[in-house]
Amino acid sequence: MNLEKNPISQPFHSGFVGVLGRPNVGKSTLVNTIIGDKVSIVSHKPQTTRCRILGILTRSDAQICFIDAPGIHRPQENLHKIMVKTAMGSLDESDCIVLMVPPSKPGESEALIIDLIKRVSKPVILAINKVDQVQKEIILPLIDAYSKYYEFAHIVPISALRKTNIDSLLSAIISLLPEESPLFPEDMKTDRSEIFQIAELIREKVFIHTHKEIPYSAGVIIEEMKLNPKNSVTSIHAIILVERTSHKGIIIGKQGTKLRTIGQQARLEIEKLIQTKVFLDLRVKCVPDWKKTPHLLSKMGLL
Repeated sequence: MNLEKNPISQPFHSGFVGVLGRPNVGKSTLVNTIIGDKVSIVSHKPQTTRCRILGILTRSDAQICFIDAPGIHRPQENLHKIMVKTAMGSLDESDCIVLMVPPSKPGESEALIIDLIKRVSKPVILAINKVDQVQKEIILPLIDAYSKYYEFAHIVPISALRKTNIDSLLSAIISLLPEESPLFPEDMKTDRSEIFQIAELIREKVFIHTHKEIPYSAGVIIEEMKLNPKNSVTSIHAIILVERTSHKGIIIGKQGTKLRTIGQQARLEIEKLIQTKVFLDLRVKCVPDWKKTPHLLSKMGLL
């Protein structure tokens, strides 16, 4: 695609779109679906996304910069406070907001987010997600219920996973963005570095293969990444940080089986991302207060 071929008579729209919602409502799935690539990791567990991630869609008539923010909830610990603060920051950055909600009546989480949205003067699109999982008859009553909370610029029922009504959502977004030149190069899909994305892919596999509090106690730091020009193999040395010694043993698994599975699955996706063969060295280290340690949080892109 060449943006210079965009007809003069057709205005070009560009801007930032904050994607907000409760944890695990499908924000990252939506952004990945629209971008056509994995820019945000996903799992069935809430609070998978920990920091602001930019996903950029460029087409002939618009460049839409999606801010995939952590789910908004009442924070219980330091890391959660950072995550919610990050999500709130996306309100100020955005030209418009997409509020994603599940196909059910507004709950405490939605009421909290709508109250926050009311503090900023930004147009808001309500995206009712996962409509493929419910009867069509409940959609109109849901729209009525949400309309009593807030005057939305548009209300679009969607399925991020099934790609239902995504074109309608994009049209609604573009109608709210300013007429402006592209903000980023047309081939750019995210503002996050390869190292950050690699760490996130490893953390995604930890989320998938561990349970209860363990995935939430884990963080990933890339210690070293080097391409060997002789064999075109990229060596990556990464550390999975956990808060308790018992968590370390669970992630490693019996005879190292779980850590091996995490590494194998992460390696395949990393190879797809960086387009080289990968040697991935994964180690697990217990650091009880890593969530309160600024330099470690900074290394993970959380500060």
